[in-house]
Amino acid sequence: MAKKEINLLARLNSLVERVKNDMDENLLVFLDTGAVIDFEREISRQRRVDKEVTPSLFYNALLKELPHMFVSEGTLKEVDNHYKYHCLNGLPEISIETRDMVRNMYSNYCNFLKHVEDIRKDAEQVRFDIYWASKFAFPEGHKKAILDPISRTDREMVSDAAWSRYAIMPGGEIGGGVIISPDSHIAETIKVLTGKSMEAREKHGEFGYGEIKVIPSR
Repeated sequence: MAKKEINLLARLNSLVERVKNDMDENLLVFLDTGAVIDFEREISRQRRVDKEVTPSLFYNALLKELPHMFVSEGTLKEVDNHYKYHCLNGLPEISIETRDMVRNMYSNYCNFLKHVEDIRKDAEQVRFDIYWASKFAFPEGHKKAILDPISRTDREMVSDAAWSRYAIMPGGEIGGGVIISPDSHIAETIKVLTGKSMEAREKHGEFGYGEIKVIPSR
């Protein structure tokens, strides 16, 4: 087996195993901008050893295992901005190939929504819950709550993921929701939302969400 296959397969297998661990097969997976940047850097490192490693190779292999892997509209806009306006060593921080793969994942999300028969959560209620869960994610006075709060784009992405996870499709209900992200704001917000933050649960009660988790992209 070629070196690129060993490296790529090891990374993919590890990521897929963490995503699917203890959750049903019928999963929705959302990437945030940080995950896309992390993957881009990893692909670039592998390309120094093997030029045949490409973003398309990585994402297409990942999509074979996680076919319902999506991005939100806000994430797509951020990725597009990183491609257009952010450079690293004279090159776009996000390659055009990755940008195009992300566009496809957003298009797939739009197509997914077209086939939804019903969703067991009200969209406005989900946004309201995410807003307050993000407020309760860090203790009062914590710098992550004051100086570096969660972005609106990330809140909207979490809302899309939490809302879509409760979709009912022609083939049945969604088994669970996963967000791949390096961002502690997102991880802590989901802990509050799903009742896994004991302190927040004792102070603010239950939000009533389950089977949503965050997987680090690093």
